[in-house]
Amino acid sequence: MFYRTAENRDSRKITLERFGFICNPRAGQGYDSGLLDHTIHQLRALGHEANRYETPFNVAELASRALNERCTVIVAFGGDGTVSTVAGVIFQSGVTLGVFPAGTCNHFANDLGIGNRAIAENVLLRGRTRQIDAATVNGRLFINNSGIGIYPAMVMEREAERRLGIARWPAFFLASCKTLANLRFMKLELDLNGKRLERSTSFLFVGNNIYQLQGFSPGRRVRLDAGELAIVTARRSGRTGLVCIAFRALLGSLRADRDFRELAAAQFTVRTRRATRLNVSLDGELSRMDTPLQYSILPGALRVLAP
Repeated sequence: MFYRTAENRDSRKITLERFGFICNPRAGQGYDSGLLDHTIHQLRALGHEANRYETPFNVAELASRALNERCTVIVAFGGDGTVSTVAGVIFQSGVTLGVFPAGTCNHFANDLGIGNRAIAENVLLRGRTRQIDAATVNGRLFINNSGIGIYPAMVMEREAERRLGIARWPAFFLASCKTLANLRFMKLELDLNGKRLERSTSFLFVGNNIYQLQGFSPGRRVRLDAGELAIVTARRSGRTGLVCIAFRALLGSLRADRDFRELAAAQFTVRTRRATRLNVSLDGELSRMDTPLQYSILPGALRVLAP
């Protein structure tokens, strides 16, 4: 069990926890109040404290409030963006992170082994703690990945389409087409492992630990505690090469040695020849950052509840 214990000859003492649920009703799968009520009831029946913190807007403020109110387990009830924001608030506090997947994709929860809400509830009730890695770029934390180039451009286009009232997936398709039509290449210098490498690429992908980049389920991680950043660029250049990569991803025929250049490092620096500021994605959210970009892995920085 994940509860902190102290043993003597005659008994085992269970330390009760104070749970704070950070709820994002705008998450992709919607807000299941009944399920949350059931989970809170189950936790209270075991003697724990459990309270919800709800907002349609500022998740970070609520996570800070839960931290200030001395919650010992803070649960992100939402998608990857909610989890990332909560993790960014608590990762140096010693507080345990809980994950209740309610987003569109829930990549972090899936990689952690929490594939559905039933597993999530069971983990909160009976799970164990694990120390896993986090990563930063210019001091900003991310739990899944960060990138520059084509993906931030697609996110900006998608949000522009959404503001026009277009639904999420049609907006994503339109944004992809527009981004490819206006594709730009970057000349990057990567300083890592004592070497300087040059890349001309449409994107740079940086993962918190190594991503699987081939087969029918690309984008998954086997480990979250290996202490490595995954550094990925496209092996082919041009629109045709990117379209081929996308097509192979749909067919499950991606091959890392053919389609990508992959590197790994604990930290590295990205420099550009022209731009002094870049749009950078962090777990699907955009930030404008000064160059050079400094990426680092933080081994064991997060304590999380897991199966």
